[in-house]
Amino acid sequence: ELVLTLLRALPKATRRALMPLEAAAREIAREFDPGRADFLTAFAAFLRERHRLEVNAADWPADSLPAHLRPRVEVVGAQNKPVIATRDLGEIRALARQQERRSDAWEKAAARLEKHAIRAWSFGDVPEQVLIEEIGGAPVHGYPGLQRTEEGVSLRLFRRAEEAQRHSPAAVRQLAEEALGKDIAWLRKELRALDQPAPKSTGLASLAMLDLSAKAAPTSPAELSAQACEHILAHALRLEPLLPLKEARFREMCERARREFPTLAHRVRDLLKQCEDLKKKILAFPRPYTGLKDDLARLLPPDMLTRTPHAQLQHLPRYLKAMLLRAERASNHPAKDADKAALIRDFDGWERECGEANREAFRWLFEEYRVSVFAQELGTAQPASVKRLEALLGAESLEYRPSPG
Repeated sequence: ELVLTLLRALPKATRRALMPLEAAAREIAREFDPGRADFLTAFAAFLRERHRLEVNAADWPADSLPAHLRPRVEVVGAQNKPVIATRDLGEIRALARQQERRSDAWEKAAARLEKHAIRAWSFGDVPEQVLIEEIGGAPVHGYPGLQRTEEGVSLRLFRRAEEAQRHSPAAVRQLAEEALGKDIAWLRKELRALDQPAPKSTGLASLAMLDLSAKAAPTSPAELSAQACEHILAHALRLEPLLPLKEARFREMCERARREFPTLAHRVRDLLKQCEDLKKKILAFPRPYTGLKDDLARLLPPDMLTRTPHAQLQHLPRYLKAMLLRAERASNHPAKDADKAALIRDFDGWERECGEANREAFRWLFEEYRVSVFAQELGTAQPASVKRLEALLGAESLEYRPSPG
């Protein structure tokens, strides 16, 4: 009955290859063994391998199975007595969050590992997990990580790996700032030198003073130089990947940042100068296309260095060049520009459709798509097409459709 219900939940075009469905369900039920894998993932793999069907676990929505066919899960406690029995995994997760077990073993492990008010990486390597105890034969792990606090940095024992990974990056950066105090002071001074406007513009100052639109007040030179410093620190003072949290990796990161600060300062200043020059040309164009100032405000908002990752900053001049080419062509061939603009409008409101996980990827792929539509000769940093954009939106929607089991 379970197999038949799942087959009936497939699109008609897919299940047509299995007709008659009842006979196929009986055969599949005899041959299919999910083993220890996720049931729907294994079931989809079986159908792909044995029956050449293009299916994935996500093709079955959460309500594919009636309640009586969903697996019943029983959780037992320390005395091997049932704590909860349900077909709803969400109930089990909620109970686990409400009844986190504060055992002596946990407190002892935390006392051995945790340190507070740390100002330097003086605690060696941080293990990714530690065994706390076993309950009913099941291991209970803790997850060491770093956390930024008012007193400095704490080495803490977290109950979930996600918590440790969420808190650790900011703490790593704080320790790096402590280690690189003199170098960061030099960087701030170097960027503060750009605060004062010069007759022919030094980059940051005149870029800040150009008002893009009435939607936002222009950023002051001092604010923009502070943004530039924050942008560089956010890029340079991070472990990528975050794990493992090892002292040697931290010291290598600090030394690399110390070497790269001058290069990064020059690069950011140069890119901002390029953006400034291109923006002047765009704003001076006699016949701007509809939406030109909106495009500028999107690419160069007052907090542009906060919103733009360092890896993407290098592409801003190319995006602005694409705008300039579009403006020139639109003035000569407005009908063609309108046709191309319609391709972009197909994705109006994408922010409402795209979930958080894919939002940054979509944002920058969309900029590349604009270049491919209006200024193809400039090239793109990655393949950009309607199909790829729609795939990102589709992947995000699947993330919010969990599979049963």
